[in-house]
Amino acid sequence: MKLSKCLCICCCLVVLGGGSVAADDLAKVNLASRYQADVVAGIVTSAYSRVGNQFVVAVNEEQATALSRAGIEFEVIMEAIDPARTFIARHSDGRRGVGVDVPQLGETVQLESDVHIVRMSPSIALSLTRTTELTLTSLEERTIPIGYIDPVIGNTLSMVTDFPTDSLTALVSQDSIYAFNTRLEDFETRYIFTDSIHAARDWMVQKFIDWGYTDITTPQFYYGSLPCYNVKVVKPGYAEPDKVIVIGGHYDAITYGQPTDPMDYAPGSDDNASGTTITLEMARILANVPMRKTIIFMPFSAEEVGLYGSYDAAGDFYNAGTDLEVMFNYDMVGYNGNGLWQFEISSGPNTAYRDMQVATCNRVNSQLIPIASPPGGSSDHAAFMNYGFDVVNNIEEDFNYDGWHTNLDLTSRMDFDYMYEVGRMTVASLAIVGNSAQPTNIDQIVDQGDGQSLEVFFGPCNASYEYTLIYGTSPGLYTDTVDIGTGVCSYMVTGLTEGQPYYFLAIGVIGGGYPAVYAVEATETPYIIPRAPVSPVLDPDDHQILLDWSDSPEADFDHYRIYRSISGLPFSLYQDNVANSNYIDVDVIGQAEYTYKFTAVDSDGYESVPSSQVSGYAGTFDGGILVIDETRQGAGMPNQATQEAFFTSLLDPTPYDLNRIETSGLLLTRSVAGQYSSVFWFDDDFSPKLISESEDSLDWYAGYDGNLFISGFRTIEYWESSPLSPSGFLYDRMRVATYNVHTASDFAGATGVGGWPDIEVDSTSVLGFLPYVPSLGIAAGGEPIYLYDSKTDDPSAEGTTCAIYYDSPSGGKRVVLAFPLYFLTDESAIALVNYAKNLFGESAVTEVEGDVDNNGKVDIGDLVYVVDYMFIAGAAPWSMNAADVDASCRIDIADLVYLAEYIFLGGPAPLAGCVE
Repeated sequence: MKLSKCLCICCCLVVLGGGSVAADDLAKVNLASRYQADVVAGIVTSAYSRVGNQFVVAVNEEQATALSRAGIEFEVIMEAIDPARTFIARHSDGRRGVGVDVPQLGETVQLESDVHIVRMSPSIALSLTRTTELTLTSLEERTIPIGYIDPVIGNTLSMVTDFPTDSLTALVSQDSIYAFNTRLEDFETRYIFTDSIHAARDWMVQKFIDWGYTDITTPQFYYGSLPCYNVKVVKPGYAEPDKVIVIGGHYDAITYGQPTDPMDYAPGSDDNASGTTITLEMARILANVPMRKTIIFMPFSAEEVGLYGSYDAAGDFYNAGTDLEVMFNYDMVGYNGNGLWQFEISSGPNTAYRDMQVATCNRVNSQLIPIASPPGGSSDHAAFMNYGFDVVNNIEEDFNYDGWHTNLDLTSRMDFDYMYEVGRMTVASLAIVGNSAQPTNIDQIVDQGDGQSLEVFFGPCNASYEYTLIYGTSPGLYTDTVDIGTGVCSYMVTGLTEGQPYYFLAIGVIGGGYPAVYAVEATETPYIIPRAPVSPVLDPDDHQILLDWSDSPEADFDHYRIYRSISGLPFSLYQDNVANSNYIDVDVIGQAEYTYKFTAVDSDGYESVPSSQVSGYAGTFDGGILVIDETRQGAGMPNQATQEAFFTSLLDPTPYDLNRIETSGLLLTRSVAGQYSSVFWFDDDFSPKLISESEDSLDWYAGYDGNLFISGFRTIEYWESSPLSPSGFLYDRMRVATYNVHTASDFAGATGVGGWPDIEVDSTSVLGFLPYVPSLGIAAGGEPIYLYDSKTDDPSAEGTTCAIYYDSPSGGKRVVLAFPLYFLTDESAIALVNYAKNLFGESAVTEVEGDVDNNGKVDIGDLVYVVDYMFIAGAAPWSMNAADVDASCRIDIADLVYLAEYIFLGGPAPLAGCVE
């Protein structure tokens, strides 16, 4: 074995370096449902951006594996990111794009036309934000929540022919619009680093006071260390004050490349005194106009440097649990240079409010031409959209390129006739949303099991709303309407066709007001035969198996049936009349694979088709040794045959089972681990490091009396940073508190403590003494079993702990080594493993009688083997005597009965056969 070690190590010299803990990757995750959103939110800890229902998230190997196992679609877009050096880059004009050819940009991934992820140094990012139209925000500065936005049907206002609130358009004043816009320009600059922006803030606050508003605040946030201020003015709703509409636009301004510094001059008349002016004009008009819902007027600061004000506001609304229906954003709405009177209106995935505003514009304006478009990511609406709120973004279609971020952004270049029409459209739109019913979701549709009836439940239920249910047999096409009545939030639909899908909308209508702007469609199909149970889950437990599946959604459900198969034998009905959607199977034995499927039975006796199957083993913790081989072939490591020969030399003559885990995504499961009394995990290669992906199963296993042995090269270092978390696996289960890595090739071996044999490195190899072997800090309860032998007597390493033993409260014994076994002398490695094996109580004797499949133990696999041999021409046993368990000198049905009684009923042990 010496020669193979030398050759392998020669190949490895180039891969020994590298960092300690693997960094997270960035991935795009696509969500298809609310359920998937909940799953992803339970796996992923950091999300940074979203486009519709696609999120950019940070994932480590374990999280990526969990996403894959949950069936979540994702794509890694950037590897090994440092959140402090990875930025979201936005161009101030979403229609120009970031321009990935900018020389300073590093590795770049496009998310939207105007939004990219860029890897670069923080100093360059700051410089670009200060000197160009790019704004760059590091990932460590900002995370967003994960949530799903339902597809909606937005034509619910089509039933309305009269909009009395359109009369509010008569209150829009072009004179006041001009006055507000001019006054904001007259501050000369509204750059966030100047006193003038505070003066502009105070002027706006005074205007709101003059109009009679009393709930006025200026929420503070920070751009770096600079305090900045939004303005927030609340107009409470008279009927539903908890329902909130936000209208706003940023009031800060900036210039680039101008003769004067923005500290002195940044007029920002179109960008964005115009959007701020629309917000002010709406507040002026609506000051004394009652609205059912609350309207919040909100000029934002620090938009020009990365949407800081709007992100702060959106985060506050989200964290407060605000029922925010929609956010209207206005950014550059006063330029009409080409005279075409076109106006761009965009939204997120929910286009209902955009479409409502387009329809309103066509109804109340004779000149303004609305153009519906997809959203960009470079204005304040993006912050609210990233927090999952519905948004509408408003911007002039003929973009003011000559004035944008220059000293030419002046009121003299704006079209106030055009802006007046924007104001008319806006007040009419606000009045519709402010006086409409809250959108309704369909919470559940319950099949009655008669093939022709479905009961529809919807909410949130408002006692003052009149509800209408509409439905049909195609998505978005509805042929039937039912007026349900006031405050009634369910309805039984009858006379349907069995097997035909139906699509439903529930719409609330306010007396004297408007119906909801949109509704969420839901579908269901009536059946006579029950649906199969879904989402079955199997979890092994201590000498039992836990089963769970989703509740039946049907009204005539009566009970469940459980069908079971043991180790590939035919299914049979195992349990009938199961009332609940869970079951604990205690009639199990060790090392036998159990497979289950479930059916639902209704009150008429109809039975569903079976569910999907789930399989697993009970945790009996009595099946001997399991070796986990995480030592990858190639990349300087020996082939599989050589590795297995090494494992056998370590454990001989004790039998063991082998489980290879050499690529990411291959996990040790609870079902596999729980069969064994001891698990030995060998991770002697240089990469990848995969044990952390199986931490859930290892932690579960360590909660029982199974024994656990872990050794490897840099395994601890790549698993978790030091100091280790007290709630983490290595600390809690293995008693590793800290580690200090010694990078020099200095590990010559270790001195055993408390009876453990001394070990030494195989110094005849080219690699010689080992690098990257850490000293370990021990948590309470752990014991040192090996002390570091430094070749150079390095005082930071010599005599320090490099292996820990822990006799756990659960009864299992734990051993963790900070060094690999493969690079020790053969004698050292064998002596160490033999000591651990004896400590774990693992027998060195192979059981032969009854071991028909020659796996070192007698279990149900042997019974199946004999059945195959006797009845379906299966392979002959490796030893005919092994199958002659009753010592009758022949193999017959009596041997099957004898073996079954031993395995299942605790009968006499198999005898030595005499067939050959």
